[in-house]
Amino acid sequence: FSGAIAPFYAGDRCPTTRMTADAKLLIMACRTPSGEGRLVTHQRFQERLWTRVSDQPYLWFENPNMAVTYSGSWLALHERHTFDPEGGIGIYRRDGLTWVPDAHWVHTGFVGYNAFGHSMDFSRHGDYLAFSDPTFNASGAGVQEHYTSEFEEHGAVFFLVRRPEAIPQFFVTRLIKATNPGDLDRFGESVAFGGASGFYFAVGAPNEDSAATGVDGNQQSEAALDSGAVYLY
Repeated sequence: FSGAIAPFYAGDRCPTTRMTADAKLLIMACRTPSGEGRLVTHQRFQERLWTRVSDQPYLWFENPNMAVTYSGSWLALHERHTFDPEGGIGIYRRDGLTWVPDAHWVHTGFVGYNAFGHSMDFSRHGDYLAFSDPTFNASGAGVQEHYTSEFEEHGAVFFLVRRPEAIPQFFVTRLIKATNPGDLDRFGESVAFGGASGFYFAVGAPNEDSAATGVDGNQQSEAALDSGAVYLY
């Protein structure tokens, strides 16, 4: 045990924290006593010395999810949106000790599920960002460029690519669904990139109903209610 970091400001509640993989930055998403959001960034200067280096306001959304790249150059955060009760995904790039807004993505399906941005992850160097809505009601199956809404809640993952020459730099290029989508399977409950360049991608669906065991079993089975599955890309 090497120490603990409590909220820097008295009365703040900080339910979400992320550390960069190089263990140099720690970012806390906090709710102030007045109900606003505050991003508090700590930096590690030596083995057990962490110092608060910046804080800035943001649009608080209850129980926010958050993702940060390996070196802390990019941050994604579930935050409030004035015109959408689902909130949105704010994407920030780091400029020195300040998080600068780059893009804001809002829900495009039916509202009311409060699951948009439920899970999110960057590839190692921030070339890709994925965020999910495990209740999303899009048509189709698998990896697709276009979709329409439907009534069953299959769940889906939004896949974004960074184009450094563009403003903003992040663009949605694909919607990923299960190859065998099922209502209430909660595809997108968890997402994770792997590999140095984000070549591998995993999506969890804890309520998937197949009785298959091991790798590449019978995806069409519905014989094991809510047994769960992981989809690999």
